[in-house]
Amino acid sequence: MRKTIYKNLFFASIILIGISSCPFMKPTPTYIFLITLDTTRADHINYSLSQNDVSPNFARLASNGVFFRNAYSIIPITLPSHASMFYSLPPYVLKIYNNAQKQDVSNASLAEILKSKGYRTGAVVSLGVLNAQFGLNKGFEEYIENYSPNLWYKTAEEVNRDAIGIIKKFAGSKSFFWIHYSDPHEPYFPPLYSGTFNISLNNKRVFMSKSIEAPVVNLTLEIPPGANSVDLETELPISLEKNEEVESPYFGYYNFFIRPIDPNDIIEVSIPRTWKKDPDSSTNIYISEEKKSQVLLINKGKKNAHIKLSFLYRLRPSASAMKDLYEEEVNYMDSEFGKLVDYLKNNNMYEKSFFIVVGDHGEGLGEHLTYFGHVHYLNNMYVKVPLIMAGTGLKKKGERKELASNLNIAPTILDVARIKKPGYMLGQSLLKPYKSDKLLLETYSPEAYYDTFSIIKLPYQVIFHPERKKDRFELINLEKDPLGIDVIPDETQDQEIFFGLKKSVRKISTTIKNAKGKMGKLSQKELEILKSLGYIR
Repeated sequence: MRKTIYKNLFFASIILIGISSCPFMKPTPTYIFLITLDTTRADHINYSLSQNDVSPNFARLASNGVFFRNAYSIIPITLPSHASMFYSLPPYVLKIYNNAQKQDVSNASLAEILKSKGYRTGAVVSLGVLNAQFGLNKGFEEYIENYSPNLWYKTAEEVNRDAIGIIKKFAGSKSFFWIHYSDPHEPYFPPLYSGTFNISLNNKRVFMSKSIEAPVVNLTLEIPPGANSVDLETELPISLEKNEEVESPYFGYYNFFIRPIDPNDIIEVSIPRTWKKDPDSSTNIYISEEKKSQVLLINKGKKNAHIKLSFLYRLRPSASAMKDLYEEEVNYMDSEFGKLVDYLKNNNMYEKSFFIVVGDHGEGLGEHLTYFGHVHYLNNMYVKVPLIMAGTGLKKKGERKELASNLNIAPTILDVARIKKPGYMLGQSLLKPYKSDKLLLETYSPEAYYDTFSIIKLPYQVIFHPERKKDRFELINLEKDPLGIDVIPDETQDQEIFFGLKKSVRKISTTIKNAKGKMGKLSQKELEILKSLGYIR
């Protein structure tokens, strides 16, 4: 009964109606690649083949296939966004609303279906929120998620290293590869930037990482009786140090705690006076503008004491620098994707391959409410994503303007593999022409500030904030405002269009919220992953 209600709700409000037609492609490729680009905005992928110094490799792929101008992630949160790709079901049906939420989906995933039809299946993920413990590993023969110590993300170069290992292993067999790049994700610094972050106890170094990383520090230190010093020192990347146009960065110490392991030990902690505590946070978040800080510890006992030092470190550049760094990260990711393509060409695999490249969500870069990040909002910059389809046998090429989303991904890949789409999948294959009507977008608390819903019916978008007391609706003309942040004033709205969209989104959101499942309690490890990646503080 519940499935019927959801299906009727879906087809009543957000249909991407399929029209029967033969697939565009022939023959069936040996290798199918799903490349997901975490935190990648549509407007930061340039499809031009000339004067393109940001994304030339993605442009070359698109020139040999199809790229979509109106592709959207139906939720700006990594785990549920990817789950929607693998099941062709929206988050409210999957009951997967946030990162770190373990899935309990009875339907077969895309990877499970392909594996059952004789495909070898391999995945490489680059963010801790996609780790196997959260369920997207279902159906994958290989699922690689290894990270460097103290980190919950890895670079595109590291992703390629692991992906090529699986590709070599599967060579010659029909295979499905999911490769996940996440370089534009916070902390934004391309790995080519140098500089270190060091921790010393009484002038002896006890920890070191790159200053551009966001390491999770968990140290057990032995301190003798009396005064002791813990020095925290950052060596800035040369490019930031020498760039006079960039404002001075600051240094963040998140959830900063020093505790004695033995509760009988008495340790007096003196935080530097130059540190500023975040007044809006209930946890110990300190901000400093000093590259070197010293925390004083006084062991008031007569014997050595053991303490636990824990925090998340972040080098935070200015807003102007972050915008430039974000674009540099997109360019770095593009160059590494190019290396992956070169490997396939050099090993006679490229011509036997089919690619779908898609973003899982976008990213705010300060244009809207000065906010950097995603999760909380459904405006264009957070949800409009790149989508490219290319490869062997694809006949029709060029630009397409119909609405597309996560829900199209699994049906398209099954169509490529000549496998019938199961009845529970709600999306349509991109290999067939289809009429695009409406698209429902969602984001959910507690990770987001509150549950928010949106309907896109081009050229309009309505965003509904059910829990706000005022300004609950936003109506936007996406043709006139590509960022999707300029709300149409009441007096100039087309009342007929606005009334219809408003009525639809209110009705849909009420149904979804009434059926929303409860979120489970997160473990300490799951909290660490979310904090280290900037999802929560």
